[in-house]
Amino acid sequence: MGKTYVIEHMEPDEENPDQVVPEWVFLEYYHIVQSILNLKEVDPERSDRLQRGKDDDCSRVFFTNLSLKSSRTLIDQLNRRSSDSFDQAQAAQGRGFLATDSIPQVRGSEEPMVDRCSCVQLSILELIPRIQLSLPRVCLLDPKSEVLLEPKDSEEFDLFLFGGILGDDPPRDRTSQLRVMGFPTRNLGSVQMTTDTAVLVTKLVVERSIRFEDLRWLDRPELVFGKKESVEMPFRYLADPLNQPVMPTGMRDLIRKDLDRSFEF
Repeated sequence: MGKTYVIEHMEPDEENPDQVVPEWVFLEYYHIVQSILNLKEVDPERSDRLQRGKDDDCSRVFFTNLSLKSSRTLIDQLNRRSSDSFDQAQAAQGRGFLATDSIPQVRGSEEPMVDRCSCVQLSILELIPRIQLSLPRVCLLDPKSEVLLEPKDSEEFDLFLFGGILGDDPPRDRTSQLRVMGFPTRNLGSVQMTTDTAVLVTKLVVERSIRFEDLRWLDRPELVFGKKESVEMPFRYLADPLNQPVMPTGMRDLIRKDLDRSFEF
């Protein structure tokens, strides 16, 4: 059964009116949408460039606590990126997604996979009654929780909540802003992850029943761009079949671009 994943946005808007949502934030958020809706980008020369995974069962994702500007910007960016990968005819067939500012109702697994990504100004506490859930059915993924997330938690919780806290190294415990709301909590181990990694790990555990200890990890991987150009990432990532960190498409290029800027005088 599909689950609901909520990312409570905690990053301030950028001062640049043309880029309210920073590129690295957007890349992580788009990766989250891909992970939750089980979308796979394939050969860009083919017509079915964005495919729906077979094991998807109507999971959905909300980005909450956005400002009006960031909500509109994120919706526009998500739809623009996805429109490069599928057309509306494919969307109607259940491929791709459409980001909106609406609150979708629970849908049957046979319905088209559209309108299942929402970017809203509501906070998590305002969203819960709107989607007819109760607080005990919400699980906050909290690094300070004493209980590790397990596959059996799929039966106890319908919604999994994450703080949209991106790039904190060292961590500043901004999850405390959600902790005080009284949600049941679970942890994802003792090593800090990026938000998109945490969401993907949660989906693997609660939807695919993979135990945390059975997942393959890369801690603080080094990204090498040249003989004298590399950077160590201060996070834990899932490892792909080539033993490379699972990262958003475009993130390596963005990191390299930022690295090059740091050497400019």
